Amino acid sequence: EEQKIYQKLIAQLRQQPDLQCSLLLFCCWHAASGYGRLSKQELQQLCDAISYWHERVTKAMVILARTAEKTSFSQEIKTLIAAQEQFAENNELLMLNDVLIKFSRAARNNSQQKLADACKNVALYCKLQQISLSSMLSELFYQLMAMVFPTIDLLETHTVCQGIFLESNESGFKQEKIQLEFS
Repeated sequence: EEQKIYQKLIAQLRQQPDLQCSLLLFCCWHAASGYGRLSKQELQQLCDAISYWHERVTKAMVILARTAEKTSFSQEIKTLIAAQEQFAENNELLMLNDVLIKFSRAARNNSQQKLADACKNVALYCKLQQISLSSMLSELFYQLMAMVFPTIDLLETHTVCQGIFLESNESGFKQEKIQLEFS
């Protein structure tokens, strides 16, 4: 059940224009693993490291996979295409990991700090990519954070996310108040 919810959330995030899902998830993983907040320079290095691969390979595989789902291709062909799409995304993550080695730092242990760091990383990513934090996108990010940090109370997760995303709004983002939904 939880796996299906996660897959649905990732599918919704992938539908967002200009959003690199692997980079977004990497920002969350980086903070959840205790490595803290990414600086603007570090995040730009990450974006630069995968931009060519993302534009030329990953996007093409995503489009091919979505197109294949709507065709009469055999299930075997659809499965092979989906596997190649996953391969492209995994390579992005490996590229990000190679860049990460350069920014090694002491790990944080506090879950609430890790959550705040993940929200800050996502907000900075959106700012660098000029992605507007609409209420719908903020809600998707909130749901993602709830999945990444399942041991933190949902209300606390919402409060932290909303505070950081609203703070980002004050520094140039368009953001509406996140509606709290527990589903």
